[in-house]
Amino acid sequence: MRELQVNVVPVVEDGKILGVCTIQDCWSYIPDQIVDEVGLIPTKNTKVVEFWFASVASILAFVLGVILPMAGIFGFFQADESELLSLFNIADIRGGMVSFYLFEARGNNFLIALADIVANNGGIWIFVIICSFLVLIFGILGMFSIIYNSFIDIRYVQTGKLIRYIIPALFVFALILEWIFYSIALAFSVPSINYTVDVIGLIMSILSMSLMLLAIFRDYLFRGSEVQKQGLLEEV
Repeated sequence: MRELQVNVVPVVEDGKILGVCTIQDCWSYIPDQIVDEVGLIPTKNTKVVEFWFASVASILAFVLGVILPMAGIFGFFQADESELLSLFNIADIRGGMVSFYLFEARGNNFLIALADIVANNGGIWIFVIICSFLVLIFGILGMFSIIYNSFIDIRYVQTGKLIRYIIPALFVFALILEWIFYSIALAFSVPSINYTVDVIGLIMSILSMSLMLLAIFRDYLFRGSEVQKQGLLEEV
């Protein structure tokens, strides 16, 4: 069933079908026959540990990479508000720093959506908006796919590469693109502006991507301990 990635197989005798056997019927037999030999950290029950690690790591990755930048806790880049008159197409400049977040830019008593910047400037800012939505979408999908996969692993059922690897990895890719397109958009602004990286935002983005990657490749973190192996030997 694992090799063919099917959950139901027919039971046949003398050319006649007697019924079906589902993967649920086999759950109570499979775990006791397999010891995880791959990984760095020995644990008594690798699948359960991997489930909790992957769940917590993916949720933290989503919070750090999506929720906090949306809430304006930290952003991607910062620039002086007085230099952004042409970019924002406004004349009410109060001074101070403006931070660029996932979907908006904020300053002192000041907020403008990235969609408004697209309306005034277009070009590369369209790609910034697209990447912002991709970060949000793949952040949600990646988090739930990681949790789903780690739970299914407890039952020793395999899923496809799309859900297991590709969708969570697309969140990491989208977040990298967000930083790239943001930097290009600010670098080629007319007139040119001086901007700096939000250091805290960069650190949190790197941490978010690292957590998601660790959740994806959780199989290489934990392995069966000597206690688990000894228990299986005693049963045999």
